[in-house]
Amino acid sequence: WDPSPVEHMAALAGFTALDYSSDGASSADAAIRADASQLVVIRYGVADTVHGLAPAQFAAHIARLVDEARALGKRVLLTGLTHAGDVDTAPLDAAMRDCAVRAGVTFVDVHALPFGPGDLADGIHPAEGYSRRVGEAIAAAIAAIFRAQ
Repeated sequence: WDPSPVEHMAALAGFTALDYSSDGASSADAAIRADASQLVVIRYGVADTVHGLAPAQFAAHIARLVDEARALGKRVLLTGLTHAGDVDTAPLDAAMRDCAVRAGVTFVDVHALPFGPGDLADGIHPAEGYSRRVGEAIAAAIAAIFRAQ
């Protein structure tokens, strides 16, 4: 992708982003420490969540990333998981939401966005329209965070 979905979302909100994700894996710890960014967006995809990780383990990992980012003076935005065909993302989506509430950080509930037939490109990945709705919701949240400062 050029630009990456993350970079595209930030551009929609009028900001610059650095995308540290790659091939379903993310070097989140290094990314949080790597630059002088003001905001960290933590977003997981289905490939990141279907590897047998229990919701409690997932929540502990997310909480650690949030704590690390905040200790460095960065704002944090967490997103829910998108719909993904037959993959049940609801337990990890709920863990992400609960983590955001406990930490007092912004949560974008992308799972609650309008979703219907044709919104998955291949039965698991978002098609263009659904991806656009997700990006616009995240971009709006980013803009709101910076307006509130």
